[in-house]
Amino acid sequence: MEFADVLVWWAALPRSEWPEEAEVRAELEREVREGPHGDRRQEVVFIIQQADHEAIAAQLEACLLSSNEQAGGSDASSEPPR
Repeated sequence: MEFADVLVWWAALPRSEWPEEAEVRAELEREVREGPHGDRRQEVVFIIQQADHEAIAAQLEACLLSSNEQAGGSDASSEPPR
């Protein structure tokens, strides 16, 4: 298994460090404005020959916090799924 940093989040950088090209900056502005966390997101990629896609999706979904857990912060988290 391999983990790697790909890019820095643009929302975390001062605008003075953004690329100067107008088209690129316009796209970055759109991405940063989306949602409460700007362009901050994480992506998981699986490269496998054969898989039970539904089972993988169900297990990943079970890892997500509920709305109450998100609103309550770390004190509201339940036990991790087993």
